[in-house]
Amino acid sequence: MEGVINLNKPAGLSSQQAVGRVKGILGAKRAGHAGTLDPQATGVLVVCVGRATKITPFLMNTTKGYRARLKLGEETDTQDAWGKVVKSDQVPPLERSQVEAALKQLEGESAQMPPMYSALKVKGERLYRLARRGLEIVREPRKVYVYSLALEEFSSPFARFNVFCSSGTYVRTLCHDAGRLLSCGAHLTALERFSVGGFNIREAFTIEALEDLARRDRLEEAIVSMDQALSFLPAFTVKEEYVEHVLHGAAVQVGWAAEANGAFVRGDSVRVKSPGSRLLAVGEAVVDSKQIVEEEEGSQALKMKRVLAASLL
Repeated sequence: MEGVINLNKPAGLSSQQAVGRVKGILGAKRAGHAGTLDPQATGVLVVCVGRATKITPFLMNTTKGYRARLKLGEETDTQDAWGKVVKSDQVPPLERSQVEAALKQLEGESAQMPPMYSALKVKGERLYRLARRGLEIVREPRKVYVYSLALEEFSSPFARFNVFCSSGTYVRTLCHDAGRLLSCGAHLTALERFSVGGFNIREAFTIEALEDLARRDRLEEAIVSMDQALSFLPAFTVKEEYVEHVLHGAAVQVGWAAEANGAFVRGDSVRVKSPGSRLLAVGEAVVDSKQIVEEEEGSQALKMKRVLAASLL
C-alpha cells in the first residue's frame, strides 16, 4: 500500500496517534502526515503512506481551511478551551458588525507569534513540553497569510467563523488576537479543518470507514495516488529516452521536453512525468515555462528536488 489517505481525524487523538491507526489498518511500514492537527481538533489530516511520504513537504505548504468557534471574555494559557483561564473580562455589548470588523483586521500577511503550547520545536524541544514545565522562552514571529476570515454566526459570547490561511497559521492565536482587538479577550473552543489544498472534508474517510474497507478488502478505494495528490502542480513530460536520467536524479534539460502542462515560473515545484503519464519526480523550475522553447539545447529547465519512482533498470 502506498499513496495518500484523506483522513477525517476525530477529537481526542493526536495527529501522530491517528497516523499510527492508519498504519495499522493498512499494514504499512511507513506513514506520516502533512500538517499537524491539535488533539481536540477534528477534520482533514492528510496521511502519506509508503513511498508517498516523499511528497509530504509539497502537501504541507498548501492553503488550509478551518471552521472555528471562539468565546469572548476569557484568555487561557493555551489560547484554547483546554487550558487554564489566565484573564477574564466583561464582554461589552457588541454588534455583529464590530466582530466582523475585528476579524477583517486579521486578514492579509502578518508576523504571528507561535503560542508556547504548540508542537513547534526550539533547539530540538517542543514548545508545549517547555510550557508544561512552567517555562516561557523567546520565540521568533513567523510570517503567515490569512486569505479570508468570514464570520458565520455571532451570539455573544460565542462567534463562529471560517478561515482560509497559509500553512503554519495558528487559528487559536487568531482567536486570541480577535479578543484583544475587541478589548475583552477570547479563546478557541472548537476547531474543524475542512480543507488542505485539494483535499476536503466531504471526501475524507473516518477511521471506522477505513476499518470497514479493510474488512471488505477494498482499501484501494481510499487511496489517492501521488500524482493525483500533487495534481495542483504543473507537469513537465520528458521524452522516453530521458526517463532513466530523471530516475537517477539528473537535472532536466530543455531539450528533454515532450510536453509541458500548466504554466510555471522560476522557483515553482513541477511534476516530472514520463510519456505514459507515470509520475517520476518533482523538480524546481530554473526558467519560466514560456522560456523553455527559447532556451538553448543543454540548458537546465528543472533541477531535481525529489525522485519518486524506482528505476526500471
